[in-house]
Amino acid sequence: MSFRCINHGFFLLVFSGVMSYLFLEYIDLNASCASQHMPKMRSKFKLTKFQHWLSQLKTVRLPDVSIVNTVWQAVVEKQTYVLSAFHDIRDEPYGSIRIMAFSSTYQWLLQPRLYCHLWYGQSNISFSYVPATVRIQIDPIREAHNRRYGPEILTCYLPDIRVPEFVSISTSNCQIADNLLHIKKPDEQPTHSFTVCVAPLIHNYSNVYQLTEFIESNRLFGAEHFVFYDYESDPLLYPYLRSYLKEGIMQLVQWPSIPVYVADGEAEPPPDLHSYGQVVALADCVYRHMFDSQFVAYIDLDEMIVPRGGHTWRTLIQKANQQNSLYDRIRLYVPFLPNIQSGAFSFRNRFFLISKQQVSKVDHLRHLNFSDAMSLITNYHIKSLSVTKASSKYYPHGVRSKYIMRPMQVLIPGIHFVFKFYSVNRRMFKFEDDTAMLHHYRYCLPETGADVEADDDFTVLAYLDVLLPRIQSRHKFVRSTFNGMH
Repeated sequence: MSFRCINHGFFLLVFSGVMSYLFLEYIDLNASCASQHMPKMRSKFKLTKFQHWLSQLKTVRLPDVSIVNTVWQAVVEKQTYVLSAFHDIRDEPYGSIRIMAFSSTYQWLLQPRLYCHLWYGQSNISFSYVPATVRIQIDPIREAHNRRYGPEILTCYLPDIRVPEFVSISTSNCQIADNLLHIKKPDEQPTHSFTVCVAPLIHNYSNVYQLTEFIESNRLFGAEHFVFYDYESDPLLYPYLRSYLKEGIMQLVQWPSIPVYVADGEAEPPPDLHSYGQVVALADCVYRHMFDSQFVAYIDLDEMIVPRGGHTWRTLIQKANQQNSLYDRIRLYVPFLPNIQSGAFSFRNRFFLISKQQVSKVDHLRHLNFSDAMSLITNYHIKSLSVTKASSKYYPHGVRSKYIMRPMQVLIPGIHFVFKFYSVNRRMFKFEDDTAMLHHYRYCLPETGADVEADDDFTVLAYLDVLLPRIQSRHKFVRSTFNGMH
């Protein structure tokens, strides 16, 4: 046998070994894992403060999907924690299970072998273990911010047409897992046009004025449904949460106690997980509403996406699609151009500075004889109608910007931009400043403090006659319904 043949055979052996490690694999468990039993969750859901408060109300009746309980479960000797699982029907040929998780960033370098154990059935009695285990694909979300742990999405491609009810994750194809996630199935058709995802509520959040302004202002521009993650909210907030939950405007996901050290970003020592796991919350929200909402936005409570020129979110996207249509017409004459469509729509950030004096704004309102409005704006602490001094600094797209996405076109979402679209021919459409912007209300700039040039922006004041009654009506309704009860 020649050296060339030996070398070629060695290359094939190495190549096949590498490929078997890199690609997803199915392992027959009939012989070695026949005694496998369905695990039980060691951690159980706890009645949250808000749910306990609701239980004291005799007349409470909320939509079935309005409150979602979650719990972190450990994998890989507490190096990986999993939260939720979703059936993704986009993947060929049989779909996949996407799992929201965070793990040690050291694990990202090692890329440990993880396996999905799939469970089928309709009741706790009839569940049976599938005689095949699926190797997991690990996709880190590159927003760890130099913390010990970072967010990630785990993917298990289904081996056949059946859809499991539960999934467990382990480091071995035969290991008895001690975690169990229920798999959320996709809805048949969208029930919302625009869903807004909000970062976890922390520090016993109690600002009912900011919450009401946030919801009502974004509803004005097109938002229909809001998803809040409740980590630490104050009882002062509960009547407002209940009012929105009962109307089906809000979904509340109980953000469970995080099993690693968390704190604010400036804390010493620094937290193990960035910003209370907000990136995992975003990914969870996107996949939770991937098939029941046409569009999903991720906005903080001190932000609002404000269209210019009388537009709404829907007409903004229609305008962007018209520009795509122009590109499609050009492709008719230049056929080698790729078929690129917008999978998300980005809005540049501009800070509105609460610390700046607002003399020009007050004069503006007085000039328009809005003295009564000023009293209400002050009583309800409405920042968008009282703070008109905006920083002259405009941040580029991708830096502090936020976006509205088509969730079915997104694979890995990020806070300020999409890390990975599902298809390579999708892109981020970037709106010009004269069309729409992200208004961000802060006391001062994070980089320079209050020492910054600012000018007036009265865009939101054009909506005063509509926005102010909305906010006033909500406060009156909640206060009359609960009569001071907290």
